Amino acid sequence: MQEYIHCACFKFCFLQNQRIVKTVLLLVAFFFAVKEAASQRKVQFEVQGGTTINFRSPLKIERAGHETYTIHARYKTHSFRSPYYYVVYLGLWNKDKTAWGFCFTHQKIILQNPNESLTHFEISHGYNMLVLTRSWNNKWFMWHAGAGVVIAHPESIIDGGGFIGKGRGYYLSGVAAEAGIGKHFNITKWLYATAETKFSAGWARVPINGGHATAPNEAFHFAGGLGLKL
Repeated sequence: MQEYIHCACFKFCFLQNQRIVKTVLLLVAFFFAVKEAASQRKVQFEVQGGTTINFRSPLKIERAGHETYTIHARYKTHSFRSPYYYVVYLGLWNKDKTAWGFCFTHQKIILQNPNESLTHFEISHGYNMLVLTRSWNNKWFMWHAGAGVVIAHPESIIDGGGFIGKGRGYYLSGVAAEAGIGKHFNITKWLYATAETKFSAGWARVPINGGHATAPNEAFHFAGGLGLKL
């Protein structure tokens, strides 16, 4: 009887140890697989400043009890006046060849040709574009394209009535897309300078006093800054 119990215990312990060994081996294999996958990828973080060239676009004004009209809007960005124009990028690169990332562009549009009714219109605290991007890298340049949303902060004066928004004044207002080309210039193993030009197209519908304004924007962007490879 004692021998039977001893044999049974030995068998049980052997089976338990076998399971533990298998589990440990699977965990080790998983660890090295994750490590190998991670070693093939790099996180890049960039901050850029710059300026834009804005194309003329139709600014549509709609208010209850008033006639709807459209201005052939001419905008300026005033990139180097506060709040400044800037771009922030965060991407995950696979073997330095392709990447998925997010690009946040703090674009600004300030109307240069108001009329007697609409005396002031700007989205200067941000015609912000948050875009999911796909990037490709070759020997000479980096290309990217993406689409996302517009988060706008409108300010306007129409018929003497001002509008600056509720709360912090930001509204999820529309959609945006962009495509661009750029280049990195290595400074150290982990630090680099970056230069980029891109084209963006956005559509936003924002509140004004007594109604809404529809403000599409197409622009060329010219930006440069610094980046980190992590």
